[in-house]
Amino acid sequence: MLDYESANTQLLQMKQMHCDVCKYLEEIDSDFHDNAAKTLASRIEIILIKPIEKALRIIEEIELIGRDNLPRDISLRWNQEISKALSFGGVKIDF
Repeated sequence: MLDYESANTQLLQMKQMHCDVCKYLEEIDSDFHDNAAKTLASRIEIILIKPIEKALRIIEEIELIGRDNLPRDISLRWNQEISKALSFGGVKIDF
């Protein structure tokens, strides 16, 4: 069973880290690096931050509805989404 409190804390930390990186990249003021930095920031937003935000919303819904009140199929699917965000939001992504 997934520990939602721990997952929430980890996801918030990951989101903050990735948002900080995006902010840094968006502040790059170099004609040579500007496009690459903005493209990378955009990819971080789409590939990492959006799934983390989705997982955080799922945890919010689970807390609102109650873990025991969720249908099994939804619980399994939502736990997969949270686990995926925890796995890929922090470290390894193969391109």
